[in-house]
Amino acid sequence: MKRFISLFAVLLACQSLIAQTTMDPKVTRKSSNDTYINKILIDDNYTIVSMKYVSKSMQEQMEDYFRQNPEEKKQLDRLDSSTRRYVMDRMARSFTQGGNTISFQPNSYLLSKDGQRFKFVKASSIPVSPENIIVEADKRYYFKIYFEKLAPGIETVDIIEGESAKSGGVSYWNFYGVEVNNPEEQSVKSIAPKPEIIVEEQQSRIIISLAGQVLDSETNESIAAKIVCVAKDPNVKSDSVITSKSGEYEFIISPDDYLYTISATGYESSEESFDLSFLTSDKTFTRNFYLTPLSMMSEVPPMIEEEIVEGRNEIIIKAEESTSPVAIDENTFQLNKVYFDLGQASILPESYGQLEGLVGMMRDNPKMRIQVVGHTDNQGNSKLNKRLSVRRAFGVRQYLIGQGIDGKRIKFKGMGGSTPIIQNDTEENRSNNRRVEFIILEK
Repeated sequence: MKRFISLFAVLLACQSLIAQTTMDPKVTRKSSNDTYINKILIDDNYTIVSMKYVSKSMQEQMEDYFRQNPEEKKQLDRLDSSTRRYVMDRMARSFTQGGNTISFQPNSYLLSKDGQRFKFVKASSIPVSPENIIVEADKRYYFKIYFEKLAPGIETVDIIEGESAKSGGVSYWNFYGVEVNNPEEQSVKSIAPKPEIIVEEQQSRIIISLAGQVLDSETNESIAAKIVCVAKDPNVKSDSVITSKSGEYEFIISPDDYLYTISATGYESSEESFDLSFLTSDKTFTRNFYLTPLSMMSEVPPMIEEEIVEGRNEIIIKAEESTSPVAIDENTFQLNKVYFDLGQASILPESYGQLEGLVGMMRDNPKMRIQVVGHTDNQGNSKLNKRLSVRRAFGVRQYLIGQGIDGKRIKFKGMGGSTPIIQNDTEENRSNNRRVEFIILEK
């Protein structure tokens, strides 16, 4: 399909070229299959290479080990099944405890075809050797490497971290024949103006970069945190990243509606929603996440009332209404003391008592699996209501995870306003329809 665009749009496109950003650059060859280049940006000072490291799953680590140690594999195969499972379980634990490490070499450089070298300057979200971090199995780590600025006109480079792919038990990330958008400098004025131009509509994949930091809401200091990116579309793969102490993160995603959950030790978990489904071209967004220290979270005071006792006034503490979940049937319960601000998904502190009761139930029954279900009334846009109910159910799930419950035991979904328990004809009835329930899937 063809379309018409104005000269003004052409000029804007030319300006974006001058920005010299290369998304998913073409690479002729690389020394490691676990590391990728997401983006290369050439600004006024640096050549910035955004990279992603994907750690191997436990199964892949085991397979690698046995490929390198075939005799041990033969010995393992000779064992009976129960002993073999025991040995493999012990090996898996040792992999988890030992872990692989990643860092970046300070003597790295960019190499042009004509032999020019552009030195390493600094790294972001990854330590510089000899410092390193232990990586978890089957996780993604995003980081940026800063080199000296490439001279205009150099459009193919090698990224050299080590002179060989491996040395002394260390694997290096080398990329060869990396294509970079870095043309010779030329003025936009050299483009001959035309009243109207016909161009082919771009069919390439749209790429969105969302980057920023995780910060302490009180001190504004950076925090090492875990960020989970979940698309509302189940066909879109979710992603996660564990930041370094700098708190810096970056996600390379496609246009969609995303829910982010941010968690860190000693902080209240948070969630953010980003609807990027409307985007039709590559974009870069900067967004910082702020977490509140648990020490700042105030407990809900007990209800106090005045009562006459033997002719004198005495202040006593009145027992609050029961915070136990309300049983609807044998396996379905309503969390009638879990509250949210109208139209919002953040759980209010008044909800913690009942949620702690659910946490206790799951701790007492370690095999118990549940599904959290969010509901809204029928007011407003049904699509937005469905989205809000999903976020509220997800928020309850994240609270439980934050209290130490394994996330694999908790499913979640949102029903919007499709399943009311009473007619939506009064505000009181609509309030009753705005609820969170959980279904016991396995006891």
